Amino acid sequence: MTGQISDSFDYRNQPYSLVGIRGVGLFDPAQHGIKPVAISTACWRGFFCIYEVADNALFLTTLYIGLGNEDEATAVRGEGPKLFGKVPSRYPLPKLKWMPNHESSDFKVDGIRELIPFTGGLLLGKDFIQDMYVHGGYQRAYKFREVHEMVFDSGRLVEEHDRSAQMSELREMILSEDREHDLVNPRSPIQKWIKQHFSRQYEF
Repeated sequence: MTGQISDSFDYRNQPYSLVGIRGVGLFDPAQHGIKPVAISTACWRGFFCIYEVADNALFLTTLYIGLGNEDEATAVRGEGPKLFGKVPSRYPLPKLKWMPNHESSDFKVDGIRELIPFTGGLLLGKDFIQDMYVHGGYQRAYKFREVHEMVFDSGRLVEEHDRSAQMSELREMILSEDREHDLVNPRSPIQKWIKQHFSRQYEF
């Protein structure tokens, strides 16, 4: 399995990765009548987003998406499918270090500034610890040195907390007890491993 591409956030003029979700309302192409197809083994769900936290609100600014044959054909003709009034344009994804031979050209919609009515909490991570990389799923929040929690109500920012110290404490606990080994132990139930690495739900 391959590490999955996370959504990105522009927060305080710095790029962060989405490393935890507790809530509902992030962008979903299915709500716009689009069924995305896998972009690569690094993006099985078929899309990823760039969001911005600004003016105490959550905005979608760019979408990368894999389109099926019918949607791709209409996009190439400039006819649709439209998202926020824009037709996706073909865009070659940058080379991924874990997929040097990936050549596919997919689609993006940029120039968006759409308020996203998310309600709940998001964990945003920065400064990933490369030694803790797992080649599969999404990377966990405790593997980032800097972690912030954003709490939204219908897209409006109502709370923000620096969780870096808590993540450092959790990281030390996991390393000292070698719990990470349990996540990748082939003798562990495979469904448990997949659930741990392909879900970004979190709890405190």
